[in-house]
Formats: sequence, structure tokens, C-alpha cells
Amino acid sequence: MPITEKSPPAKINDLFGVSKKTYKKAIGALYKKRLIEFTDAGTKLVEK
Repeated sequence: MPITEKSPPAKINDLFGVSKKTYKKAIGALYKKRLIEFTDAGTKLVEK
């Protein structure tokens, strides 16, 4: 997905309907579980 931690809060709210703080909390939890990874293009699922 083409969203990164530097995306504006309004874009995150439009796409997901949550605040940037809530989004970052959820993304952080997925990252800790090694389910996603961050790339230059955005965030992507880790293939198992």
C-alpha cells in the first residue's frame, strides 16, 4: 500500500477512517509480529 509513516493524517483518515496515531499503533503491532515490512514504495505484507 502506498502509505508510509510520513503520509499526511488526512490521507490516512480518508483511506482507513482512523487517526494517524491509531494507524501507527496498528502498523507497529503488525511490524513487531513480522507480518509487514516497510519499503520505499510503502508498506507491504511479508510473504511466508
